[in-house]
Amino acid sequence: MWRNLLADRFHLAIHHVSKEFPGYELVVARSGPKLKESASEGGTPVPPPSQPGTQPTLALDKDGFAVVPPGRHYFEFHPQGRNTRLTFRGATMAELAQRLGWPLGSSVGIAISMGRVQDNTGLTGKYDFTLKFSGLMAPGGAFAGPTVDDQEDSGPALFEALESQLGLKLEKIKLALDVLVIDHVDKVPTDN
Repeated sequence: MWRNLLADRFHLAIHHVSKEFPGYELVVARSGPKLKESASEGGTPVPPPSQPGTQPTLALDKDGFAVVPPGRHYFEFHPQGRNTRLTFRGATMAELAQRLGWPLGSSVGIAISMGRVQDNTGLTGKYDFTLKFSGLMAPGGAFAGPTVDDQEDSGPALFEALESQLGLKLEKIKLALDVLVIDHVDKVPTDN
């Protein structure tokens, strides 16, 4: 319906093409996966906050990271500086690949592009795991080097953390993606 409206009123003409973009594929490292199969499917629901509009307080572990509340599937925490800790419960490798797209993306001016990560691990189960790395969950956060003020950065970079902690690695590849090309569009719509 929208396509017909845009074609009639704005003379919109489009076509699709396949174009190659740089990306990554998530694969199992030579050492093999270091993942623990999830014991539960879904977990328990998150209890409601005690007062409307308040968030439950999070307990911290010995390293200063928040303990994942029951019922949460994914949790991201940045305790200080540029360190990040991602915790997953009952997650697939496709979900991990999707989350890795954010720090592997780029930010140029106001444009933000997600990194393109394809799951090619062959692992079909659901897993509980934590990934700790020195970097940010922001566009380009996997590549940002430490600054003088970031003395507390002590963790490995994302690429090393994946291999040492999870037995996975990222390899650069070219991905063929479908692109929508606008051939023509009028700035002013035609009358009804």
